[in-house]
Amino acid sequence: MGSKAVSKLEEIQPKIIAGQVWREMDPRFKTRRVQIVAIGLGLGLATIMNVENGRTNRVKVERFNGKRTEYGYFPEDNTAAAKAKYTHQLVPK
Repeated sequence: MGSKAVSKLEEIQPKIIAGQVWREMDPRFKTRRVQIVAIGLGLGLATIMNVENGRTNRVKVERFNGKRTEYGYFPEDNTAAAKAKYTHQLVPK
């Protein structure tokens, strides 16, 4: 993958940061949103929390790529107004 392709991907899917909200892109789950809780760089895993029910899980960071059946980033899900609507969310320390 050339540097132009990498920079184009970063425009669409930003760097994964704790606190971000991502959507499940799998069509079976219409509105599932998860929040990044922590990223374990050594293991290549991210801990995520479902903002609707508070359930936590660990997934490979490669799944945050916007493809079908993976997770996609939508800026409108990360506004203060949108985050205020989520039942479960990270409490800033």
